[in-house]
Amino acid sequence: MIQKTISVKTQGKNIEIYLGFDGIRVNIKNLKDKYKLQDNVDIIDYFVNLISKFESQYNQTTIQIFNPEFVISPEHIFTAFYNTHKAFSDKKNISNQKNLEFLLYLSTKRQISEAIKYFGIKVDEKKSKTPLELTYLIASYENNVETIKEALTQSLNIINDPTIITEKSIAKLQKIIDYFKISMNQLEIIFHSNGKKFNEDDAFRNNNLNDLYEACLEIIYEKMAFLSLEKTPKPE
Repeated sequence: MIQKTISVKTQGKNIEIYLGFDGIRVNIKNLKDKYKLQDNVDIIDYFVNLISKFESQYNQTTIQIFNPEFVISPEHIFTAFYNTHKAFSDKKNISNQKNLEFLLYLSTKRQISEAIKYFGIKVDEKKSKTPLELTYLIASYENNVETIKEALTQSLNIINDPTIITEKSIAKLQKIIDYFKISMNQLEIIFHSNGKKFNEDDAFRNNNLNDLYEACLEIIYEKMAFLSLEKTPKPE
């Protein structure tokens, strides 16, 4: 599990928020057999109810389990939650639930339905025998992230696999660029601003993969910032 801490000021006090997130594999067939789940609706409901249960059980905690297909890196997750916290602090949040607001920032979408469409849990019956790749986020005002992770592990019988959110490949980057609608011109601007040469001809093979990932991450950060600016403060 990747762990980070955010230092924030709330009601004039400096506090820390503890974060934990990781890639996981869940055996959906075993989950269905264990909890007598009939179909995909039952499976999604099980995840939603489990999140709700743990958020109620552990005070001041935000938990989300989501599709990692378009997550570019751990920093993507960390920054999405930071913006989520800031949106609630500034009363500019779209959703009344932090775990849904987090999906909005992760996806850079204003509509919750759109965020769930791309970052929500997707179960394919044809691949029920193949472990489902997911990612979880735990954010807590108390230093109990490990405890909550263990509770999740027991409930889902998960296998942790950080490479799900850390591994880099051309194929994954192409998906991310398509989803976030990142243009070659945007990448070139970021490259030049960082003092690097951008080769547009067969860009995925003629530019350093790490440099491409960093440039895409910067653009995703910008999209998160624009999402925040588009919001209007909620009335008192």
